[in-house]
Amino acid sequence: MSVSESDSLGRVRTCENCVRAKIRCSRAPPAQSCDRCLRLHKDCYFRPTKARNPRKRATRIGVLEDKVDQILGQINHGPLPSPQKTSPSPQSQSSDPNSSLHPCDVIGKGLITHDEANRLLDRFHDTTPYFPYVQFPRETTSQDLRSEKPFLLLSILLVSSFQDVPLHLALEEVSAAYLGGPVLRGEHPLPLDLLQGLLVTIAGTKKKLHLMRFSVYLHLANSIIKDFRMDQPTKLRALRERIDVMECAEPPAKSISTQNQEMRALIGYYFLDSTHTVISQRTGTMPWSQFIESCAEKLSQACEFPADRYLLGQVRLQHMLERIDSLVRRGFSESQARPADIEAIVRSLQSDAQECKARLPVDRDCKLTLQCIIIISTGNLNPNTRAVTTGIQSHTFEIHLHQTVVFDVFPASTISIDQSAALLRVDALCHGLAAAKQCIDDYYELPVGIEKKFSYSQWTSIGFCVAASCKLVLASLEPSVRHHDQVKGLREALDMPGEVQRLSQRMNTIDQECKGEKWDQHEIFFYRDWLQHLSEWFEAQYRLAHSDSAGENNGVAFAGGISDNTGNIYDSEETDASAGFPWLNLQDVTIEEMLNAWLGPAAMY
Repeated sequence: MSVSESDSLGRVRTCENCVRAKIRCSRAPPAQSCDRCLRLHKDCYFRPTKARNPRKRATRIGVLEDKVDQILGQINHGPLPSPQKTSPSPQSQSSDPNSSLHPCDVIGKGLITHDEANRLLDRFHDTTPYFPYVQFPRETTSQDLRSEKPFLLLSILLVSSFQDVPLHLALEEVSAAYLGGPVLRGEHPLPLDLLQGLLVTIAGTKKKLHLMRFSVYLHLANSIIKDFRMDQPTKLRALRERIDVMECAEPPAKSISTQNQEMRALIGYYFLDSTHTVISQRTGTMPWSQFIESCAEKLSQACEFPADRYLLGQVRLQHMLERIDSLVRRGFSESQARPADIEAIVRSLQSDAQECKARLPVDRDCKLTLQCIIIISTGNLNPNTRAVTTGIQSHTFEIHLHQTVVFDVFPASTISIDQSAALLRVDALCHGLAAAKQCIDDYYELPVGIEKKFSYSQWTSIGFCVAASCKLVLASLEPSVRHHDQVKGLREALDMPGEVQRLSQRMNTIDQECKGEKWDQHEIFFYRDWLQHLSEWFEAQYRLAHSDSAGENNGVAFAGGISDNTGNIYDSEETDASAGFPWLNLQDVTIEEMLNAWLGPAAMY
């Protein structure tokens, strides 16, 4: 048997003995054993060869040919269906590793269904009157936003799902990952989508964690506005940079709707930044400008959405809040400030505010409520409830104006105050108490539970009004003015200790309606905790005011009369004009410190 014949029998060419010895195996053709095994008288064994598959290569080639034929067949029969026309199920998308999903596409990832997303979208539409700076037609579906503005849709679902704890936490994780990843790397091809989503996230803040990120998100939104020059007229946005040596093509023309969206977003950012600046006494990043007011005027005239009619009034009132700080607290904080000049500024601001409110459009089915005007159906209110004629933005202006005169115009270190200055402070105190009473009365006109729709601006503004009202009440208990007829009457009519308790009870009711599993970080609950902290602080100070250590009335009187908001003149008892309000050192208790338990960084941990 030849070697080829031996190979044809399916045996290897080397016996097992030679393999172990690692030597060459040779044998004569007639012999069945190799020469070495014959010489050593050993059994010679050849191991059978492994079976081979000669069709393996042909099979692989066939599979590739089948795939090529399949692709050619699809091309010949027409184009592939577009992703917009075919909506694969979340399970098929998530199971396909080759599917290209936007990082914010929570529907495609299977976190939420289309029906649930549309339901949360309807809930968001109900809250747009409270933050009318991101709006779109009501017939817009989640699928439309999913393809056009994915981050805006994610933000809407995030702020609208606060009662569904597992879903909310999952959406929050996706949002934080997107903002902390692709956005910081500059991978955001849709700047308006990102800006609107950030504004919705900030305005819908309902957790301590979001309050911690407030400034970060606000500055991120500001960078988008600055980078794309949204705070400038359209004709100035195409200007070339000074270091640019390349030819710049004209930017594509934007539709009227897109331009309106950018103007609303700019106004929304200004409103959030200004509210935060005034109330928390921080440096703002976008002060009022004539361009911002012109944008509000254009939107009010075009009136693409019903809430657009009131944007101009909101911007003007917010600008007046800024003017209080710049003209009163900063301009007249020195001891040599003349009371006549201060009074002139105060009267001018009040006159401008009244003129602004007089120009606001009022419909039969509209109520001036929490910002400046919020559209609320009259069916939601008690028929016997009188119309709420001023909103929280107007109340914030009135209270802030008068508490600034009382506490900030003359610092606590002032040694002596002349009679005209003391009269001005008492007049401001009376106006402040009257404004606090009106604010709280108007607040109780609203149905219980409407607070669930509040934006960040409403929550902080209400907190400011309550804290400032408490501070004014304590100032009215200063011995030199405690028994003043008008001061005493306004203080008793306000009954701030009882009002704080009523507010706490109202928050407890809302707490029970919104409470979910381990949801201790919801802003309504957080606001309730802060209100309890404020109540304890106020009660302690109020008891101190009535204790023997508070002192007695000096028995000296102010000359002249003091007018209230209606123009009525009240006679004043004689009081020491130089007494001022050093008692309890309330000038040193700032509103920021009173709100620190709610908004301060120390409260976040």
